[in-house]
Amino acid sequence: MRQAMKHWLRLFLVVLLGLGGVGCSGPRFGMEWRKALKTKAPAAAVEGAWEGGWLSDANGHHGPLRCVVTRPVAGSGVREFYYQARWGGVFSGGFRTKDEVSDAGAVRGVWDLGTFGKYGYEGTMVNGVFQAKYKSAMDHGSFTMKKK
Repeated sequence: MRQAMKHWLRLFLVVLLGLGGVGCSGPRFGMEWRKALKTKAPAAAVEGAWEGGWLSDANGHHGPLRCVVTRPVAGSGVREFYYQARWGGVFSGGFRTKDEVSDAGAVRGVWDLGTFGKYGYEGTMVNGVFQAKYKSAMDHGSFTMKKK
């Protein structure tokens, strides 16, 4: 029981951080999401809107996940990934990363949640499917998204 309480307290604190601007979620994600849907990048392209879900292997928690990926910064393979995740039915948070996607579709990223440590992921973005494994000191699992 005490462990469950600690877990929910951590989630609550992450939500508070997100509401304070650290999480970068909210109306701005919605605007960028709608813009990406209207742009309709080619299905094989990495940039655009992605939607799916995440699953924690550590505790079985899961939820929806969306991401907007930008075109590469001129002269590099670096793109901005803007994620929005939901959990517990009502909580959400967002974060941005700048990651490189290889020509073969391999992607690796890291984001820093301050006191909650760093999360990292490795995966592939091939044929309109984005699959990855994520890991942190407190959690590990996977996510899968499809191109919209």
